[in-house]
Amino acid sequence: MMPSSSRLCAMLAVLIPLGAAPALAQVTPGQPGAPGQYPPGQYPSGQYPSGQYPSGQYPPGQYPPGQYPSAESQMAALNGELAQLRLRLGVTAEQEPLWNAVAQAMRADTLHRAQALQARMQRRTYANALEDLRAYVAMMKAHVTDLQQLETAFTAFYERLSQTQRTVADRVFQTFGQGQ
Repeated sequence: MMPSSSRLCAMLAVLIPLGAAPALAQVTPGQPGAPGQYPPGQYPSGQYPSGQYPSGQYPPGQYPPGQYPSAESQMAALNGELAQLRLRLGVTAEQEPLWNAVAQAMRADTLHRAQALQARMQRRTYANALEDLRAYVAMMKAHVTDLQQLETAFTAFYERLSQTQRTVADRVFQTFGQGQ
């Protein structure tokens, strides 16, 4: 019996976060998404070739098994991005307290996600599929909470930006965190 499309989508929604994506995403040369067919970072959505990325790179947010970046390295990368963003926006002394709240919300989210991911990866060696899914759901719920706090801080900051600063922020935040 062939599963319905909605049932198949539900199955994929569970399997892909659990690590089944490489098995489901096998690509052979000549197929869309085959190595060398697209420039680095320009694969069509969901068509990354399994295990083969330009120059050994992985899609954003995905890392080789056991090679997840530490919380410290993620925080260092974020602090560098925040310093660049602060300069690009031209944050004034008056805006500084609001900017600090935005930066702190982003740091808290990065730290919480890094810690949750490390804990989840450690549990994966003995957790069953249901336990792993529950850990993933808990991790995403915490991420949503952090994003809501970021939204509150960023709203207050954005409302105090000049039109020029808003234009810069609008452009920057369209690609922020994507390595661009």
